[in-house]
This record gives sequence, C-alpha cells and structure tokens, in this order.
Amino acid sequence: MSLGVFQESRGILLAGRELDEAVSAGEEGIATYQQQLLNAALAWEAGGVVAGFEASDDEKARSSEEILEDELSEALVELEIGNVLLAGSAVTETAEPAGSAALANAVDGLAAARQAAGPQPSSTIRAFKGKDTKSPQDFFVALSQFEADVVARTTGVVKHALSGLGGIPASQVQSVLRGVASAMPDLGALIQAGLRAVRRAVDKLTRLVPDALHSTVGDWAKKWWGAHGAEQIDAAVRRALSVDALDREIAGVFRPGGQLPRAERLQGGSDELAALDERHARLAKTIERIVSALGQALGPLAALFPAAAAWIYVSGGSGLLAAAGIAIWVGRDYLDSEVPFARVAGVRSILATTVGP
Repeated sequence: MSLGVFQESRGILLAGRELDEAVSAGEEGIATYQQQLLNAALAWEAGGVVAGFEASDDEKARSSEEILEDELSEALVELEIGNVLLAGSAVTETAEPAGSAALANAVDGLAAARQAAGPQPSSTIRAFKGKDTKSPQDFFVALSQFEADVVARTTGVVKHALSGLGGIPASQVQSVLRGVASAMPDLGALIQAGLRAVRRAVDKLTRLVPDALHSTVGDWAKKWWGAHGAEQIDAAVRRALSVDALDREIAGVFRPGGQLPRAERLQGGSDELAALDERHARLAKTIERIVSALGQALGPLAALFPAAAAWIYVSGGSGLLAAAGIAIWVGRDYLDSEVPFARVAGVRSILATTVGP
C-alpha cells in the first residue's frame, strides 16, 4: 500500500476513535468531535486520495502483482473510512444504540485494515520452503493441493460476495446489476464524505475487473438471488477457473511413460508453489475483508440512513460483484488460465520450468 495513503488515513482513525470514546463516555458537545472527523476526512481528500498520490521511485519499481495488492489494500482502507464517516454521522444525529455500535465496529475495522495494509517487507526477499519433495509423486501432490487451495479460496470469496447481495431489496436488484446509482443524496457534509469514500473504493474495484467477467458475475448474481444456488456456484467457479483443463494437463505430465520432472528441479518447483500459494492466500484474504466492509455498509449503515439506503445498496452491491470478479480473475491468473493481463507466473509456468528441458 502507498505509504502516503497509509499515513494520511491515520487522522481519520484518530478522529473516529475520539468520537467513539466521547459517545461511549456520554460526553456533551459531540458535534465538536463530528467536526474534527469531517476535517480529517477533508484533509484525507485534499491530501491526494482523489487526485492520486505521486508514486516514489520504489513504488514505481514494484511488480504488477504488488501493485494489485496495493490497489486492493487502498480500496479496503477507503471502504473502512467510508464506514467510519457514515457511522460517525449517525451517532450525532440519532440517539439509537445501533449508531454507537456501528461506529465502534467501523473504527475497529479501519484499524484492522490499516494494520493489514501497512508497509510490509517486500515478498521478493522472503524465502519460501515447500514440503520436502523427493519424487514426482510428491510434486504432483503439491500441484494438486495448490490448485485445490486456489479453488477453495476463490469459491469462498465469491459465495461470501453473492450472499451479501441477499440483503438488498428486490427493487434495487436491476440497478445493482447495471451498476447505476442515483445521484448522491444531500444529507450533510459528513454523510456525503462517507458516501464519496465508498464510491471511490467501488470505482477502484470495478476498474480492476475485466469487462468479460462483469457479465459473468452478474449472471451468477441473478441465479443467487433467484435460488441461492451454492452448488451451482461451486461448479461455475471451477468452470471459470478452467480447473478441468488444468487437471488434464497435470495428468498428462504424470501419465505412465511421460516425461517426468527432473529430480533436482522438484524441490525448486515445490518452493515456488509455496511462495505462490502464500501470495494468493494474502490477496484472497484482502478481498474477503473488502466483502466484509461492504457488508457493513449494506447492513447496519444503510439501515441508519433510509434516505441514502438506495444509493448505498446500488454502490455496495456493485462493489460486491466487483470483488467476486476480482477473485476469479486473480484465481485464473495464479492458475495460468488465460487472463487478458497476467500479473504472475502461475502454476502452469512452474510446471513447465520444472518438467521442461
């Protein structure tokens, strides 16, 4: 994640926490804390989050895979900021306990997102050691396990995202599928700042999804709304990831009489798979966090703002569809299943270098 984005978001976290503590303590003058939160939000926007931060030389040298991880982390932080701003507005305008609980949860969510998305050691300098691999069968098992892990994580994210759509009223379904939100409601400066943050995050997520996947995920959403078909989604994700084709390729390599991997390359291939698996797990976890943050906006926060609920439903629902699409694209990339823009040398590449001449 951009260091500038990480540092600039700290002001909103501190202001949100102060407001939460003041509400919990029953202090008077909550509006003062609300204004501090709004000031922090405006400073966040003015600091470059809208126009874009200037990348340092180190950031420009990052791989496309690391850039994707940064973009997802920034979208997650932006969503959590939106949740803090919306919840912060709710506690100043309502006396309902739900508003106070929503603020506490939102502040905790932003803190967790910043901790997970903060500056990390580059993955390129970390050493990964796969299981001891002394035979072609060991390598075959490692390949199969990696594929199963990618499929399981991708399916989990897709189901989580699609299940989050269940709370959206039927009247908003078509708007969500078209990604068309109404004009942003004029409900006060702090609420609008929160809605803008949610919109920026959803726009970022939507831009990460290839056009072909938008319609595919939309079709799945229609089936989910109609029948909540979990089994259908399992099969659909496997097809989207081209798992059967990969299974045939792996089986062809390990068929009797086939060209087996050289013994000296087996451990190297296993180590590469371990590194690839760790990176995919990290990305999948970030997308899961994004889905959870969107669920917070679609659930408790939408209920607190009836006048903005329709806008939140459409924007949040669009974000859930985008998250599902990103999970599938990332899965295809890691399995080398023909993506328009490959960010990683995936499992097929590792198989080729391990088995090839």
